[in-house]
Amino acid sequence: MKLRGIEFGSVFASAGSVGIFSEREYPQHRIFKRLHKFGILPGYSLDGITRVTKTITQSPNAGELKVGPDGLRVARLKQRCIWIDFRKGIILNAVGLTNLGAKAVLRKGIWQNWEGPFVISFAPIGDTETDRKTNTLQFVNLLLEELSNFKAFQEGGKMALELDLLCPNVGSTKNLVSDQNDFLKEARAHLSLVSKLGIPIIVKINVLIFPEVALKILNHDACDAIAVSNAVPFGAVPDLIPWEKYFGSADPKYSPLAEFGGGALSGRPVFPLLHNWIKEAEKCDFPYDSIIAGGGIFNRDNVRSLSCHRPRVGALSFGSVLSLRPNRIKDMVQETRLCFK
Repeated sequence: MKLRGIEFGSVFASAGSVGIFSEREYPQHRIFKRLHKFGILPGYSLDGITRVTKTITQSPNAGELKVGPDGLRVARLKQRCIWIDFRKGIILNAVGLTNLGAKAVLRKGIWQNWEGPFVISFAPIGDTETDRKTNTLQFVNLLLEELSNFKAFQEGGKMALELDLLCPNVGSTKNLVSDQNDFLKEARAHLSLVSKLGIPIIVKINVLIFPEVALKILNHDACDAIAVSNAVPFGAVPDLIPWEKYFGSADPKYSPLAEFGGGALSGRPVFPLLHNWIKEAEKCDFPYDSIIAGGGIFNRDNVRSLSCHRPRVGALSFGSVLSLRPNRIKDMVQETRLCFK
């Protein structure tokens, strides 16, 4: 997939799915790598996957994830804010954008030394629209000061920004879905602010945003692609997700993560929603190579199903499969490269 003429590849990692803010993988990926080395997990490989950082905020945000003293690694494998059912292929998370804040991360100089292509994921947070726009402006000014120090930028602009406006576990943004006209207005405002960066911009949404609204966002001069889908808030669209089947109820108070408000769903049950969203998007006549599709992609059959929607779908995004079905990754990446070349 090319963004502003720059090749970013056909497979993206969903934001934060393989690491936090450095190349120190999550504990499970360190385990997978060792197993692969000894021939126990032959299908595990992250080669050919474009890195997308864990979503960062302008100011430090505690969230619920327990991290090490340096803030760059997960403190332990088992986390109270993450619930997993390996057999069903489900992840619930209530991580809530745990991060050190943009200034602290940029000061460490880690991203500046990465070779491209890669994507920085950023989420504006705040209680009001004005607060969130101020948040974005501050981040843009901070990144502008550092941009020339990025190897990827020096290599011909091989870096992009993912603007995540709908993190399902942040109260200030998760309510935007209820009024999509307000969401559209705010998304356009943020795009105008980040346009100063002069790098490709991806807007990340979830399947609750109507394709026609997503197309209007994409039509903004600063927007190069739409990434869909973010995790789905617990209990949402009960006519499409059988919450009772998986959890006994669609009520967040019965979620395994009820203490955190219910959390948000990733994994296999999201794929039918993603596929239907893509079908509806085709009716809206999205431009070619404008959609990065992700959400519950679990096997090569899923990859082939989405390849039928080429060329509007320009690339895929792998998330939960990287942890839940690690032995499939190599084959899935190869299949994607073949189908999306």
